Amino acid sequence: EGDYWVPLIPKIVGTISASLGLINTENKDTKHLSGNAKSSQALVEAQLYTLRMVCEDASEKLAMHPSRPLDVLVPMFLGILTLSNANGEYDGTQLNALLSMNALLFLGASNKVRRLSGTGHESSQQQYRGSHKQSGGSAIILHMNAFCNSLGTLAYARSSSIRRGVCQSLCQLMTEQPATFGGGLSTVCEYMAKAVSDVDEGVAIEACEFWFALIHHSEAHIEVRKNIVQLVEGAVSRCVLTQEEIHNEREDEEMQATGEKKIHFLASGDGGTRFAEDSSTNYTIRRSAALLLDNVSQIFPDETANISLKSIEVLLQTKGEMEEQALKRECGMLVLGAIASGCQAALAASLPVIFPYFLEGMGDAFPEVRAISCWVQSRYCSWLISTVREGEDGDGNGIFKSMLHRLNLSLLDSSPKVQSSCCAAISTVLEATDPKLTLPYIESILEQLRQAYDSGLYG
Repeated sequence: EGDYWVPLIPKIVGTISASLGLINTENKDTKHLSGNAKSSQALVEAQLYTLRMVCEDASEKLAMHPSRPLDVLVPMFLGILTLSNANGEYDGTQLNALLSMNALLFLGASNKVRRLSGTGHESSQQQYRGSHKQSGGSAIILHMNAFCNSLGTLAYARSSSIRRGVCQSLCQLMTEQPATFGGGLSTVCEYMAKAVSDVDEGVAIEACEFWFALIHHSEAHIEVRKNIVQLVEGAVSRCVLTQEEIHNEREDEEMQATGEKKIHFLASGDGGTRFAEDSSTNYTIRRSAALLLDNVSQIFPDETANISLKSIEVLLQTKGEMEEQALKRECGMLVLGAIASGCQAALAASLPVIFPYFLEGMGDAFPEVRAISCWVQSRYCSWLISTVREGEDGDGNGIFKSMLHRLNLSLLDSSPKVQSSCCAAISTVLEATDPKLTLPYIESILEQLRQAYDSGLYG
């Protein structure tokens, strides 16, 4: 079927361009694409790219046009997705067709398919066939089953771009048309759980987005439970800082140290639900994985704690002064902070053993470890405060005193990032603690803050 459509693409592009007035045939971008095509296959890719831009920028115009171009385009895209592509010859062609379909999927959404408990697109198709009014999204609805079947084939493509496109499709369907999956939801969830660990970061990010969408449907939480081991272990493995992230953070820190960039301290009364690298504008798999752990932990706290604790203990106990070893310690603390909202009670028995690692981390040679040590303490300060008794000398009191002492010292850390993280942590602790417990430390904290502000780093 795909072979049938390929020779027709140039004619289809030209017809749609002329009839809809969506593409200027003299457009420089279009001429550039076609003019540089060194083969018929490259020309087809260029023309499909043009169609993709039309679908992304003018999908509603396509849907509402009286000539009903989607009745031709949707079957053509689906035909291209079925092309035999063992050697990757059609990677670009199939990617453009897939992303074009993704841009059109929302047209097939209805109130019925937006509910996971709906009966799927089979009933939507019957409803459409029995209606005298043909909507612009009917082509999407009628071909949805064929599209889902093609996703099953493309899901294991060698091209990471195609796999990413498949995950985008599944995420979009989960968000807008969850009933589409019907009885196949378990198979989709099994695939998307594995995709969290995909070697391509973009694929893994899209997989996380799928789970964020699924978690909104309480009736689908059973799928989270079925895949929770793979989800949690996969997310934990993606929480390690990459060299690129380290480079960007340290470059940013150098700008702060030289005064080119000021630190703007924003207090967060909830202990900092934003993760440690929140000052960065980059959307990374590390951030997505941490947020996934946060979401899953609030649904299944005991299971999440039991699964992640094994990895956390190994990461926190990593010794050595090499950067690779330090980043493992940092990863362990990020994971602990990520699951704090859901798992604090489940981890209560382990926290007396774990908390000293936070205190030790504040003296680490690597600023990334020192900064996240401050942050993770603020995430668990409510537990620590619950163990403190005024006028007593229990373990909780000793850890509390050590924490405030270390945080106080870190206000003058040589790293601006550590200073900022420390300020946020102290703010959280002071808000959550009985003033009688913190009063002995206030004068010293204020003096350290004065010196920190006098350094000119805070704006």
